[in-house]
Amino acid sequence: MAVDYSKRVIIELEKAAELFLFLSEVYQDNHHRLGSVMEALFPEGVKAVSKLDHERLAFVYLLAVKFTRYCVQFKEGGHPDSTDDMALYATMLSALDKDSLEIPF
Repeated sequence: MAVDYSKRVIIELEKAAELFLFLSEVYQDNHHRLGSVMEALFPEGVKAVSKLDHERLAFVYLLAVKFTRYCVQFKEGGHPDSTDDMALYATMLSALDKDSLEIPF
């Protein structure tokens, strides 16, 4: 028998709240820290107009998220998932830039 929709929504919200509490302990206030980092990286702001601009900015944002998460966990020895992700995102950004500049292999 199917659970009614309202009950399912409540259950999913409770799960989301539990996840929020767990991640808040791990990453602390990283979303606030990230705002300051992005402001420092782009003190005059950044304007993304083209698809390529948005793709590049997405990678910069992902790298900043992973870097700040690593820094939050620095005293605990770092955050291996974040360093692995940073390596991947940096490589993907590099490939995207080289493709857009038509740099040969």
